[in-house]
Amino acid sequence: MYSSNSKKNNMKVGYTIFSGLVILFLFVVIVGTGENLFSKTYNLKLVVRETEGLKKGGSVLLGGLKIGSIKDIRFVPIDNKNQIVIELSLLQEYAGKITTRSSAAIETFGLLGDKMINISLGNPDEKPLNDGDFLKVEETFSIETAGSVVEPILKKIDGIASDIKSITSNTALGNGTIGKLLVNDSAINKLNALLDNISGIVSKINSSKGSIGKLINEPNLYNDIAAITFNLKTVTDSLASGKGTFGKLLINDSLYNNLNDLTSGLNTIVKKTENDSTLIGGSLNDKTLYIKFNSLIDELNSLITDIKENPDRYINVSVF
Repeated sequence: MYSSNSKKNNMKVGYTIFSGLVILFLFVVIVGTGENLFSKTYNLKLVVRETEGLKKGGSVLLGGLKIGSIKDIRFVPIDNKNQIVIELSLLQEYAGKITTRSSAAIETFGLLGDKMINISLGNPDEKPLNDGDFLKVEETFSIETAGSVVEPILKKIDGIASDIKSITSNTALGNGTIGKLLVNDSAINKLNALLDNISGIVSKINSSKGSIGKLINEPNLYNDIAAITFNLKTVTDSLASGKGTFGKLLINDSLYNNLNDLTSGLNTIVKKTENDSTLIGGSLNDKTLYIKFNSLIDELNSLITDIKENPDRYINVSVF
């Protein structure tokens, strides 16, 4: 009888210890993983190119507050491309805080570098995301993704360094103008000689030697030019005001009008000479009149000659 009661008591103790261990295990699992087994949840998804170290069960934060975990990570073909889809299990009570303007970013959590997803808060006037909707993903800088950005920059820097090395090597060997100036003494000597010559020319100019020096340093040329300029200005001012003969010719219209009238009169006279009814026109246009006029002149010359040779024929003086 005693042994039977003892076995029952031992079994009760064993069941109690086993139940306590189960409860402790479940508590550790729930607390350790952060799962909300007894809370209502809903799912959101996001598509990424790199998981950057994310794992199932990883934390999901909303504005820094943990509201869920990563439920699944899988490869899914989208638009003929393999994409990584991450499914999030989130507490239903925060559904109104995640809207169409919210975005998810992969960030580092803790000193050990654990990865988690942080979702930005939406505004109350924005539409909340429903169960199964996709979140926008915000690109973030990380060591894992920095390689594709830094590598082209490093290649460019390497190319620039190679070019600089080539230039310095050629310069050290005396190639090119700069290399000759740095290495070849003759080029330096010629440059020094040129600078000395330029310095001598400048010194002579400053000391008023030569034509250029006199032009630069002596004021006579400047004074002469200033006087000529003043005289020209005086002449132009006089012409503009109508002073003098040239001024009147430039300003007064009477000369132009007189010349115009004279030209019109000459044109009229020339047109009249083209008419044979006038003496001048007939003289110019009728050849017979020209012949007769020549004959008359010849006869007058003969008469004058005869009068000179035989004046008695034409002059008879009688006193009584």
